[in-house]
Amino acid sequence: MDRKYIFVQSMAAIAALLAIGATFPASAQTRAEAREERRQSRHEAGPATRTNEVSTSRGNVARNVEGDVNAESGNAYRSRTITGPNGETANVRGDVNRTDTGYSAAQTVTDRDGQTAGRSVTKTVEEGSVSREREAYSRNGETVTASDTIERTESGASRSQGFSTSTGRSGAVNSEVERQDNGATYNRTATNAAGETVGTRESSVTKTDEGVSRTTTLTNRNGEQVQRSSGVNKR
Repeated sequence: MDRKYIFVQSMAAIAALLAIGATFPASAQTRAEAREERRQSRHEAGPATRTNEVSTSRGNVARNVEGDVNAESGNAYRSRTITGPNGETANVRGDVNRTDTGYSAAQTVTDRDGQTAGRSVTKTVEEGSVSREREAYSRNGETVTASDTIERTESGASRSQGFSTSTGRSGAVNSEVERQDNGATYNRTATNAAGETVGTRESSVTKTDEGVSRTTTLTNRNGEQVQRSSGVNKR
C-alpha cells in the first residue's frame, strides 16, 4: 500500500480522535452549567409547599407542609400545620441553622389551644472538644437544660454532663478515661443538686500475656462498695 496514503489516513484518524476528545470538556462544562442552573432555579423558587385535605364524618381536615433549604446560608426549616373541621390549627415547626463551629436546631409544637412546647440543641466542635447544649420546655412553662462536653486529653478523654430543671432538680456526671500501655482506667462520678457525691464507678482493664482482666468498684452515697471482676484468658 502506498506510504503516502497510509500517512494521510493516519493523520485523519488522529484529527478525528482529537476532535472527539475536545468535545468532552465542553460536554462536562455544559452538564455543570445545567446543574448550576437547576440549583439556582430551586434557590430562587423559594419555599416548597404541599397541601392535602381529607373528608371525615366530623368535617374536613387539611394539612399544609412547607419547607425550604438554603445551602448558601446553611439554614433550613420545615413547618406542618393541621387545620381541623372547626378551623382550629396545630403546628409543628423545625429549624436548623449552620454555624461557624457546628449547628443549632429547634423544634416548636403549638397545639389547637395556642399552647407551645419545644426543644433546641446547639452543637459546637472545636479543636480537641465537642459540646452540646440542650433545652426543652413544656406547655405549662417548665424547662429542662442539659449540657454534654467531651474533651480529648493527652492520655484519653474526659466527659462532663449536667442537667437542671425549673423545679429545682439538677445533677452532674463526670467521666474520665486514661489509657496505658497495658490497659486503661475508667472513672465516673455522679453528684446531686447540692454537689454531694451520690455514686462512683471505677474500672480498670489490664492486658497481660495470659489475657485480659477487668475490675470494677461501685460506691454509693453511703460509702458502701461492691466489687466485680472478670477476665478472658488466651488459649
